[in-house]
Amino acid sequence: MHRQIHLQHLPSSWALVALLLAGAVACGPTGPAAVHVQYPDFAYPPAPRGDVVDDYFGVKVPDPYRWLEQLDSPEVAAFVDAQNALSQPYLESLPRREGLKQRLTELWDYERYGMPFKEGGRYFYSHNDGLQNQSVWFVADSLADEPRVLLDPNTFSEDGTVSLAGLSISPDGHYAAYARSDGGSDWRSWSVRDIDAGEDLDDQIEFTKFTGVSWTADSRGFFYSRHPVSADGSGDGSKQVSLYYHRLGTPQSEDVFVYREEYYKEREKPSDHDVEAIMKWQDEMESVRNRAEAIIGKQRHGPIGTVEMTFDGKFTRFSN
Repeated sequence: MHRQIHLQHLPSSWALVALLLAGAVACGPTGPAAVHVQYPDFAYPPAPRGDVVDDYFGVKVPDPYRWLEQLDSPEVAAFVDAQNALSQPYLESLPRREGLKQRLTELWDYERYGMPFKEGGRYFYSHNDGLQNQSVWFVADSLADEPRVLLDPNTFSEDGTVSLAGLSISPDGHYAAYARSDGGSDWRSWSVRDIDAGEDLDDQIEFTKFTGVSWTADSRGFFYSRHPVSADGSGDGSKQVSLYYHRLGTPQSEDVFVYREEYYKEREKPSDHDVEAIMKWQDEMESVRNRAEAIIGKQRHGPIGTVEMTFDGKFTRFSN
């Protein structure tokens, strides 16, 4: 069974191509033969709709496909398998697929380097031989020393679905905090590698999204932000993040709570029609983020204390 798409239903550019291809079609006594483009009649897997509804400042926003965000759930795995079972046979049957694959392989097959940087007297850079799925990170103790592998993200998983999602070197150059993302998820899991030993420490940081780490000047720990833990033990991405301090050699359960901005709960977003109020609200939200960044800078470069800021201007933290 195939579904027919008539020429008059195609976009103008497609219709022109179809007309040119139809030039060799014999014409009947009453005019040219009709041109049709045929595609397989796919039976797509059903996607059940859930009953999740979020409340944003009094506005109810349904999110019926929230269940698809649980990447490790059996339901999502079954849905992905069904999609692949439908799409892969068709894609593999395309006559020009192999030629395109070979040409793209030729175009991508060139050696490339990432921008090197220096930290703690050591040099760090990434390198790709041309066809590696992910670039490998190297470290050299000096410009005269032979570089050695620091991290090879291609070894994170056999199927290549786990990627390197963040990297931060300690000020003394002895530790590398790095994040992994599984299957393209926004959730990050952080580990710490002893650069001298070439092995990971026991430190593990979970429940993070869209965050880096900021090392203290003594390289004995770092600041990071994380979401609270939900009842099922996973990170709750719907809740406000908090700033924590992690000390190397300690479990995440002992990380020190530093700061959480409660301002979001106290303020409501203005009406979409009040442009002036929206601009002021956005400036205030930016100042809230700046306040959190200032606290990180204060704790890294000086005694821990309270940073007082007002919403009279926009502040940006700077350092060396």
